[in-house]
Amino acid sequence: RVQSNLSKLDRYEERMYHLYRGVVEKRSEQLRQNKLRLQRGLAGQMKKNRDYLEQLNKRIELVDPRNVLKRGYSMTLLEGKSISSTRNIKLGDRLETRLYKGNIISIVENRSEKK
Repeated sequence: RVQSNLSKLDRYEERMYHLYRGVVEKRSEQLRQNKLRLQRGLAGQMKKNRDYLEQLNKRIELVDPRNVLKRGYSMTLLEGKSISSTRNIKLGDRLETRLYKGNIISIVENRSEKK
C-alpha cells in the first residue's frame, strides 16, 4: 500500500511539474509578447516626439529674427525697443535699423502715417 501511494505521489508530482512548467512557459511567452508591444509602442512614441520636435525647431528657425533679417527684412528700434508704427516717433528721434549684416543709425527728419 505504501509503495502504491508512493507511486501515485510520484505520478502526481510529475503531473504537477508538467502543469507548472506549462503555466510558467505560457506566462513567460505572455511577458515576452507584452515586452515586445511595449518596446514597439515606446519606439513609435519616441519617433512621434522626435518628429514633433523637428517641426518645432523648423518653426523656430522661420521666426528667428536673424533668419528674418537674412531674408532682407530689417528691424527698426527707438531707444532699444522695436517700433511698428510712426505714432510715437518725433522729428529728431534717433532710430537704429538692424540689418542681417550691420546697423544703420538715422535721425528722423520727416514722417508720415498710413491710415
